[in-house]
Amino acid sequence: TGEIKGLSGGLGEKNANFILNRAVDTKRPPGSAIKPISVYGPATEYGIITPYTYVNDAANIHLSGTTWYPHNDDYSNSGVIMVQDALKWSLNTVSAQILDKLTPEASYNFLINKLGVTSLVPDDCSYAPLSIGQLTNGITVREMAAAYSAFVNDGTFTYSRIYTRVTDSAGNIVIDNEPRTIKAFSDNTAHVMTYMLERVVNSGTGTEAYLGSMPVAGKTGTSGDNQDRWFVGVTPYYACAVWTGYDIPEHMYFSGNPAAYIFNKVMAPIHKGLEYR
Repeated sequence: TGEIKGLSGGLGEKNANFILNRAVDTKRPPGSAIKPISVYGPATEYGIITPYTYVNDAANIHLSGTTWYPHNDDYSNSGVIMVQDALKWSLNTVSAQILDKLTPEASYNFLINKLGVTSLVPDDCSYAPLSIGQLTNGITVREMAAAYSAFVNDGTFTYSRIYTRVTDSAGNIVIDNEPRTIKAFSDNTAHVMTYMLERVVNSGTGTEAYLGSMPVAGKTGTSGDNQDRWFVGVTPYYACAVWTGYDIPEHMYFSGNPAAYIFNKVMAPIHKGLEYR
């Protein structure tokens, strides 16, 4: 529906009005959490990849549109693997290769025109920002949650809404904030991406978000020097994005992913008693 059911913009007690709300006001680099919406989703939609497409996770690949090429987080390479495993283990080399075939222009336009992202700037129309998420200004938590919701809504993106309508004292509608939607992905692409993102949570980089009794599909993200940690996930009922970090970027020491941990702590009680889907 696009309705925001819960939102937290910081830690501790709110002690003033109109203070910084990090869920909607702060833009931070999403790291690999951007890959499903900037690379894998659009590339699946345009027929460039399937989960079973073979790709070469190697350190010496030359891309057609740039001399830049990333390394994987642990500096290792796995050789020839399937796309679904590259996403499961968040391999930067494969994301860059897929973007090379998709083109940064197609990725950039997809994010803006199909998934409602407004935080991008022209400099983001490039390989590193779009394939590994090192955006110039970053992206908001709200934008990430809304974009991911398309995966479990048969490919339909819905702009997020904090309110549905405003009425006057007589009950007349002054503002009717009806849902605004875009068909971002085909039904098939949405189902394929949900399947691949479920594997990320079940046995990949996002296992800390696993809910057990309810399916979760999602993706972790880490920016340079561990300064931003993300998890963005969807269930059959809700989409939820979590960012962790400092207002002044600083290296974080944490065993695992704190954002995935928080996702689990928030979503587990919300889904308690809900019917399995």
